[in-house]
Amino acid sequence: PMLHGLKGKEFKELEKALRNASAQQATGSIDLVEIGKVGDVVVSSLRLNDVDGKALMNIVDETRAKLDKGALLLTNVAGGKAAVILTITDNLTAELHAGNALRPVLQGFGGSGGGNAKTARGGLQSTDPATIGELEAAIVKALTNPA
Repeated sequence: PMLHGLKGKEFKELEKALRNASAQQATGSIDLVEIGKVGDVVVSSLRLNDVDGKALMNIVDETRAKLDKGALLLTNVAGGKAAVILTITDNLTAELHAGNALRPVLQGFGGSGGGNAKTARGGLQSTDPATIGELEAAIVKALTNPA
């Protein structure tokens, strides 16, 4: 089509607009599922498939912004792997640490990852929904009993 006529900057802007559109499309159809509670804090899960890796952080940021107080575990199955992102609202980072919760759990599943108090990310070599369910339960447990 006409894309070959675009200059580098125009192409990048178009690419960014498309990414944001796909992120908005994905967030528009989001079904957050409550997978557990840590005290009065709701831990939610969001399972996605084939979402562009660069759009994932936009989705995480937008979804976290909609949460009053809580933790969100996002999984995105693509290319035979699952990307995993755990994020915690700012008002909880004194009590909960996303990186410290996610790292050991992923290691227990043969994956790897880490991050800061607010957001941690990593990956799993499995796309099995049952495994992702076990991962969700393990994250709730890790947040309930911080190391």
